[in-house]
Amino acid sequence: MDSIIRALAGLLLFGLLMFAMSRSGKQLRKGNHFVRKSRYMQSIDRLALQNGKWIELVEIGEEIVILSVSEQGIERLGSVAREDLHENVSEEGEHPFKTLLEQYIGRKPA
Repeated sequence: MDSIIRALAGLLLFGLLMFAMSRSGKQLRKGNHFVRKSRYMQSIDRLALQNGKWIELVEIGEEIVILSVSEQGIERLGSVAREDLHENVSEEGEHPFKTLLEQYIGRKPA
């Protein structure tokens, strides 16, 4: 009888451990681990370029900043006015974000 109780307690503990790992894995996949809410900044959008490299639009007060984020660090690429942001719902083959980004960093679109 004692061994049955121990086995059930072990299964319960194992189940709780698996549940906790599943929940924390979902949080890590969402990419919001260790992120705190801010009263002054808000992430507007993120475009993944490669593993560990992306471009982020961050609203700081009235300014929207374009950031390059990688394992090596964060670099400010520039800023953009809110009225210049448009939903990315273009026809097939067009890349409006690429065009807008190239416009703000001083390159001509290909």
